[in-house]
Amino acid sequence: MARFWRAIMLAALGRFEEAHVEILRAWYLDPLSLVIQTNVGFVLFEARRYEEAVERCLKVLEMDPGFALANFHLGRTYLAMGKYRDAVAVLEKAASGFPGAMGFLGAAWAEMGRRDKAVEILQDLERLRAKQYVGPVAFALVRLALGEIDAALDSLEEAFDTHEGAAAVLGVEPCMDRLRSNRRFNELLRRLNLPSLQGGCVSP
Repeated sequence: MARFWRAIMLAALGRFEEAHVEILRAWYLDPLSLVIQTNVGFVLFEARRYEEAVERCLKVLEMDPGFALANFHLGRTYLAMGKYRDAVAVLEKAASGFPGAMGFLGAAWAEMGRRDKAVEILQDLERLRAKQYVGPVAFALVRLALGEIDAALDSLEEAFDTHEGAAAVLGVEPCMDRLRSNRRFNELLRRLNLPSLQGGCVSP
């Protein structure tokens, strides 16, 4: 698990080659862990190695078709690739009660031009938040895809203020690429002491 979490940390910092080495070491040490195998795909995803990320997630799903984490990372990879219908189909399998997947699902609907479905996801997230913790990043993903930039940034600042774990990968998250030149977004990354991925390269 130390290797696993070190890989996630390195990926968040944009140190993708080191992250890949560490996650492969974790997999070697625990070869049957579906969580670690799926996160091999996650590290590849953050490095923009989308085809490899898809391949790894699909291999996990061959072993356990209902494994929500693999469906989640596969769906967010399809979203980043612009394969919105595929993203929706996969994320719907992972989204039940899983706010992170719901955020990406809402973003996929918005990218398809289905504003009604995206707004419905936002409403579902609000209802879920009345019962349990729901990280603001999920709201930000949907609002960003809807073109509601200021509202998305408000949600991202809330994620920082509430110490949401998902905020740790904002500097390299592909769905945030349209904010790379945004002043508020880059100020937030500086507050988080995170690098920003610019044009495939990490900027400090």
